[in-house]
Amino acid sequence: MQAAVTFAKALADQTRLRVIAALRQRELCVCELCDALEATQSTLSTHLTLLRGAGITRTRKEGKWIYYRLGDKAAPLIETFLRHFADAKYDKRMRRDTDRLRQRLKLRENGCCNVGFNLQRARQRRKGRTSGCC
Repeated sequence: MQAAVTFAKALADQTRLRVIAALRQRELCVCELCDALEATQSTLSTHLTLLRGAGITRTRKEGKWIYYRLGDKAAPLIETFLRHFADAKYDKRMRRDTDRLRQRLKLRENGCCNVGFNLQRARQRRKGRTSGCC
C-alpha cells in the first residue's frame, strides 16, 4: 500500500508531471531537463529524487552527466495515466517545455549531452564564443 501512496504523491505535482512528460519520449540528462523546464538544478534535483524514490524514474551516469528515464515498470502506468489526461499536451506550459526540449536536443553530439546547464551558454559555445562546459 505504501508504494502506491508514494507513487501517487509523486504524480501530484505540476513540475514532476512536466518532468515525466519530457521523459516519455527519451532519456534526458539533468541539464537538458533544467533548460527545457526552465528550472534550477537544485529545484529539479529535489523532484527527480522523489520520482526516483517512487520508482518512476531510473538513472545512469555517463561521464559527468546523469541521465534519467522512466522506469520499465512505471512507464506503462505513466502512459495510461497521461493518455487519460491527453488534453494536458495542449497546456501552454507543456507546449513550451516541448519546444525548448526540442531545441535543446539539437545541441547533442553523438546522441549525448555535452553542453552543461545553460542553454544560452551552449548556444554561444556552439557559435565559438566561449569554451568549457558546466
